[in-house]
Amino acid sequence: MTPTWHARKVQIHKGTINEIRQHIPDFAREPFRTETGGTNQHLDIIVRKPLKKNQGFLFPSDDETHIPIATVSKQYSLVQHHDVLDALETVLRENNIDAESLETELKLTEYGERMWFSFILPSYGFDSNVSTYGFVPEDGYPVVLKVNVLNSVDKTTALEIMLSWYRLVCANGMIYGEDVDFRKIHLSGLLNYDVIKEFLRMQLERERFSRQKERFGKWYATKVIIMKLTETKPGPGQIERWLDTVVSKKWSINAAARIYHIAKTGYDGKFVNHTRKTNKVTFQELTLESQSSDQIPGTFAPVRNAYDISQVLSWIAGQRGTIQGQLAWLMDIPNLMEALLKTEKPITLGLSGQSCNNKQCVK
Repeated sequence: MTPTWHARKVQIHKGTINEIRQHIPDFAREPFRTETGGTNQHLDIIVRKPLKKNQGFLFPSDDETHIPIATVSKQYSLVQHHDVLDALETVLRENNIDAESLETELKLTEYGERMWFSFILPSYGFDSNVSTYGFVPEDGYPVVLKVNVLNSVDKTTALEIMLSWYRLVCANGMIYGEDVDFRKIHLSGLLNYDVIKEFLRMQLERERFSRQKERFGKWYATKVIIMKLTETKPGPGQIERWLDTVVSKKWSINAAARIYHIAKTGYDGKFVNHTRKTNKVTFQELTLESQSSDQIPGTFAPVRNAYDISQVLSWIAGQRGTIQGQLAWLMDIPNLMEALLKTEKPITLGLSGQSCNNKQCVK
């Protein structure tokens, strides 16, 4: 599935920073005027510069011409994607990190006006061989730190720098806050590349991730008790109640049904409502129409602990069809998990007698 970004197609590229740069265009601002010379005194126009040099063709392609992107106010500060990458490379170099060795990913809209650039930071994650961070994932799948940079030249996205935890086995992750987010709107006088550099330098020089590592440790230590269902109504503290009262309201009953199915089986599915056409329908009243043929990488079914549940949430968020939708749900995950952990203990997951056939199940 190829995502869109505010209805624009998105291209995804992977490689080194230099390889990624080849796909990123430059932009310029020009007066907003008509062919007859009439000029708007309050607005400019942002244009994409040619990706290729004109080879003398009578009718040059779009890649060889200036393409209009958006109109902006005179106060708008045009932030080039390349300049943001330059600032990142500077900070990495000052911290003795070889930028060309990093695994990078670029999500770029059709004309390059919106960019989501991300890379994994070496030595800033934790894995089963490192026990000094307070959280040791026993499954052996490393959890690493990613830097995510969003920028646009058409006013749809502010320049944003966000940190996220990223699980390598399944590309699951979540974006978190707590004084580690950078956000600047594109207005003259508010944006300074030195500010970008100082922000990143501060994040890389200090150990600022202890809260997140402690959070993962808490989730991993919070076991899920598998209960054999004797009634359909969910009881206090059960995952089912959380899905019905929190997740369904925040994300949708369809998302809740998919989470429940993955938590039990390890497979995603498509659900439809054949029972009642009402807003009061619960996720358990939806009908499984089809199930994916492959098990989701890195899942444990049924889930063993709260950490496993967070990975299911991350999978669901990452499958959304729009970039803005993915970002919004990834940022929701910590709060959704906190709501689950506040429920009455123990946290339980109900399985039917037919599927409750493993050592985790209790009557």
